Amino acid sequence: MALTFTPSGKLYTGDFKGAICEIDTTQSPPVVMTPVMLSNGMALSGDLVAVGNGTVFGTIYKLSDNTNQGSNLSNILAQIDLTTGAVTQMGPSGYPKLFGVSFAAGKVIGFTHDGTGNVIEMDPTTGTGAIFGTFMDPATSKGISFAGAGVNALVSIIP
Repeated sequence: MALTFTPSGKLYTGDFKGAICEIDTTQSPPVVMTPVMLSNGMALSGDLVAVGNGTVFGTIYKLSDNTNQGSNLSNILAQIDLTTGAVTQMGPSGYPKLFGVSFAAGKVIGFTHDGTGNVIEMDPTTGTGAIFGTFMDPATSKGISFAGAGVNALVSIIP
C-alpha cells in the first residue's frame, strides 16, 4: 500500500502490518525481496516518501492499537530506515488516516482518508500537523477521501 523510490533508484513498498521490502526492478519480472519489519511494533498507516538526502518519511501507528486505522486517533510522522525497519518517531500529526504522503516546501504533506478532504502539512522535525487545504468533491460537496498521493520524487529537504 506504500511505495517510494530512494535517491539510489531503489523501489520500496510497505504495508499496514509493519513489513517493508525492496522491489528489485533490475530484474524482469521485478522481484520482491525479503521484508523487514518496522521496529517497536509499528506499521504504516499510509504511505512513504523519500527525499533527496535519503531521508524517508512515513505515517505510522502502533500495531497494538487496533482502533488507530479507523478511529480519530492521530497518525505519527516518522523517519524510517528501509533496510533495517528502524523507526524514529518525529511526533503525532494530530490527524487520523493519513493514507498518502508527499514532500514539498520543506514539509511532509499528508492526505486524509477520513472524508474531511483535508490535506495536512507536517513539520518534518516534530510531526506536528496543520491543515494546508480542504478539497471537496464538486459533484457531492463532500470532502475527498484520498487513497494515496502523487509524490515528488527526490525533492530537497530544505525549502
